[in-house]
Amino acid sequence: LAVLDKMEVVYLEKLHGLHAIGIMSSQVGGRSPAYCTGLGKMLLAYTDPEHVRTYYENTGLHRYSDSTIQSIEILMDELIKTRNRCYALDSGEHEAEVHCIAAPIFSMNNAVIAAISVSGPASRMNPVEAQTELINRTKEAACIISASLGYRNGQKITVKEGMKS
Repeated sequence: LAVLDKMEVVYLEKLHGLHAIGIMSSQVGGRSPAYCTGLGKMLLAYTDPEHVRTYYENTGLHRYSDSTIQSIEILMDELIKTRNRCYALDSGEHEAEVHCIAAPIFSMNNAVIAAISVSGPASRMNPVEAQTELINRTKEAACIISASLGYRNGQKITVKEGMKS
């Protein structure tokens, strides 16, 4: 479970699965760049696109692995796809051996306030886009959490205004 703060993912909770992978650097309270993580791309997809573009034009996109997005145009296209399908994918963009599926958490005010994800080693989740059951379960869990917060599917979704950097 994570939120977006100053264009970084902040991890609020992390649960280990039955087979802890031990290769992930994320930890509760830790931060990761948003543009190259599943959670971050999910949250950026519901952030004002002009704010996202301007921010990364000013700061650049650091390469963490061979899969890290290096073009602002590719990032913006990926955020549109992410928003349209209502889930994000990370194929080792921040940590080369870690793949991730993320889904948004909506508030009763129809705003995306957080995201949840499922991560695992590339050896078990490659290709991540083919993990249909895991994608569906992640989206379902996000829907259940959103409903418990008062979100009603089908309502107009709010895009956050530009956040302070």
